[in-house]
Amino acid sequence: MMASLRVPGPMARRPLFTVEEAQAAQLPLPRDAFDAVTATWLVGTADDVADGARALAERFGVTEVMIQPVAGAYADDPLDRDLHREHTVAEVATRLS
Repeated sequence: MMASLRVPGPMARRPLFTVEEAQAAQLPLPRDAFDAVTATWLVGTADDVADGARALAERFGVTEVMIQPVAGAYADDPLDRDLHREHTVAEVATRLS
Protein backbone atom coordinates (compact mmCIF):
# COMPACT_ATOMS: atom_id res chain seq x y z
CA MET A 1 0.00 0.00 0.00
CA MET A 2 1.27 3.45 -0.86
CA ALA A 3 0.22 4.73 2.58
CA SER A 4 2.76 2.39 4.19
CA LEU A 5 5.53 4.40 2.55
CA ARG A 6 4.64 7.35 4.83
CA VAL A 7 4.30 5.41 8.09
CA PRO A 8 6.95 6.32 10.67
CA GLY A 9 9.47 3.63 11.50
CA PRO A 10 12.12 1.61 9.72
CA MET A 11 11.57 1.11 6.03
CA ALA A 12 11.94 -2.47 4.96
CA ARG A 13 12.52 -3.30 1.33
CA ARG A 14 9.43 -5.13 0.28
CA PRO A 15 7.42 -5.49 -2.90
CA LEU A 16 4.20 -3.54 -3.21
CA PHE A 17 1.09 -5.61 -2.67
CA THR A 18 -0.84 -6.94 -5.62
CA VAL A 19 -4.46 -5.79 -5.80
CA GLU A 20 -5.53 -9.09 -4.27
CA GLU A 21 -3.05 -8.75 -1.38
CA ALA A 22 -4.04 -5.15 -0.71
CA GLN A 23 -7.73 -6.05 -0.59
CA ALA A 24 -7.00 -8.74 2.00
CA ALA A 25 -4.60 -6.65 4.12
CA GLN A 26 -5.41 -4.49 7.10
CA LEU A 27 -4.64 -0.78 6.86
CA PRO A 28 -1.01 -0.13 7.85
CA LEU A 29 -2.08 2.60 10.28
CA PRO A 30 -5.26 3.76 12.06
CA ARG A 31 -8.12 4.86 9.79
CA ASP A 32 -7.90 8.56 10.78
CA ALA A 33 -4.15 8.59 10.05
CA PHE A 34 -4.73 6.79 6.75
CA ASP A 35 -7.39 9.34 5.81
CA ALA A 36 -4.99 12.20 6.67
CA VAL A 37 -2.24 10.68 4.46
CA THR A 38 -4.58 10.29 1.51
CA ALA A 39 -6.65 13.47 1.96
CA THR A 40 -4.80 15.41 -0.73
CA TRP A 41 -4.81 12.61 -3.29
CA LEU A 42 -6.90 12.92 -6.44
CA VAL A 43 -8.80 9.64 -6.58
CA GLY A 44 -11.63 8.80 -8.91
CA THR A 45 -12.47 8.54 -12.55
CA ALA A 46 -10.23 10.09 -15.20
CA ASP A 47 -12.72 12.99 -15.40
CA ASP A 48 -12.59 13.47 -11.61
CA VAL A 49 -8.79 13.50 -11.57
CA ALA A 50 -8.55 15.87 -14.55
CA ASP A 51 -11.02 18.27 -12.90
CA GLY A 52 -9.06 18.06 -9.65
CA ALA A 53 -5.76 18.72 -11.44
CA ARG A 54 -7.25 21.76 -13.16
CA ALA A 55 -8.56 23.05 -9.83
CA LEU A 56 -5.13 22.60 -8.23
CA ALA A 57 -3.42 24.43 -11.07
CA GLU A 58 -5.87 27.30 -10.78
CA ARG A 59 -5.59 27.42 -6.99
CA PHE A 60 -1.81 27.71 -7.08
CA GLY A 61 -1.56 29.75 -10.28
CA VAL A 62 0.56 27.22 -12.14
CA THR A 63 0.45 25.84 -15.65
CA GLU A 64 1.70 22.33 -14.86
CA VAL A 65 0.64 19.71 -12.34
CA MET A 66 2.49 16.42 -11.92
CA ILE A 67 0.37 13.29 -11.83
CA GLN A 68 1.71 10.22 -10.01
CA PRO A 69 -0.52 7.32 -10.99
CA VAL A 70 -0.97 4.75 -8.29
CA ALA A 71 -2.69 1.85 -9.96
CA GLY A 72 -2.31 -1.65 -8.64
CA ALA A 73 -1.32 -4.77 -10.48
CA TYR A 74 -3.07 -8.10 -10.28
CA ALA A 75 -1.16 -11.32 -9.61
CA ASP A 76 -1.47 -12.40 -13.26
CA ASP A 77 -0.33 -9.08 -14.77
CA PRO A 78 3.02 -8.98 -16.59
CA LEU A 79 5.98 -8.00 -14.42
CA ASP A 80 7.74 -5.95 -17.10
CA ARG A 81 5.02 -3.28 -17.49
CA ASP A 82 2.59 -1.27 -15.37
CA LEU A 83 -0.46 -1.69 -17.58
CA HIS A 84 -2.89 -0.03 -15.18
CA ARG A 85 -0.62 2.97 -14.61
CA GLU A 86 -0.17 3.34 -18.36
CA HIS A 87 -3.94 3.25 -18.79
CA THR A 88 -4.42 5.78 -15.98
CA VAL A 89 -1.98 8.26 -17.53
CA ALA A 90 -3.48 7.86 -21.00
CA GLU A 91 -7.04 8.35 -19.75
CA VAL A 92 -6.23 11.42 -17.65
CA ALA A 93 -4.10 12.90 -20.46
CA THR A 94 -7.01 12.67 -22.90
CA ARG A 95 -9.17 14.61 -20.45
CA LEU A 96 -6.53 17.30 -19.98
CA SER A 97 -5.72 17.86 -23.66
